[in-house]
Amino acid sequence: MKKFAIICILFVTSFFSTAHAKSISRSGKWNFGIQCHALHPIKLYNKYKNLDYLNYNNIIQGIIALRPGIFSKYQFNPHFNIELKSNILENVIKDIKHNTFSTYFSNIEYAANIIHPIKDKINVYTKIGAQLTAEINNNKLTDIFMLQKYKQFYPIFSVGMEYLINQYVHCDVHVNINKKLNQVNFKSLNSLLNNINVGISWKLYPHIKIKNSNI
Repeated sequence: MKKFAIICILFVTSFFSTAHAKSISRSGKWNFGIQCHALHPIKLYNKYKNLDYLNYNNIIQGIIALRPGIFSKYQFNPHFNIELKSNILENVIKDIKHNTFSTYFSNIEYAANIIHPIKDKINVYTKIGAQLTAEINNNKLTDIFMLQKYKQFYPIFSVGMEYLINQYVHCDVHVNINKKLNQVNFKSLNSLLNNINVGISWKLYPHIKIKNSNI
């Protein structure tokens, strides 16, 4: 039921208004890169205030705290894009730290972003999607269908604001509401802060413009 609802949302939002769209509505735009998109300011402060840069384990823990991943996005128009993100870099770092290369990790996010530009380099957005995770020892992975048994589904819903530093680097602040709404205490500042994250994206390739001879 949850998957069906997400598919319906993606279908409906694909018709989002493009009244302010210019040439971008006629050209598909791909971009991909590295993303640290779930940085919790309070947790990062506690992690780095006592960080010993001469200690290998502390450095690994510090990198893990940044939650690096790789992403790919397709921009339909200035108001709507879809993205695919994998935290494979985070999993590799965990493998090195714990020496667990025999463990299979899968952590993939599928999401749609509804974007509303408010200034030249500032956008507000809503993200709706899902995260699928699986973890299994390779010795127990007899066939690919076993992943269905270990797969876990988490809904993604967040609202935020992004600042476009340039065509390669974007930073943003967003609020995650992955919990049920009745589990979030909106009267508690700490409860709200625990759901606020900051992020930064580095595009390795900004976009590919598709030329149309009929334009």
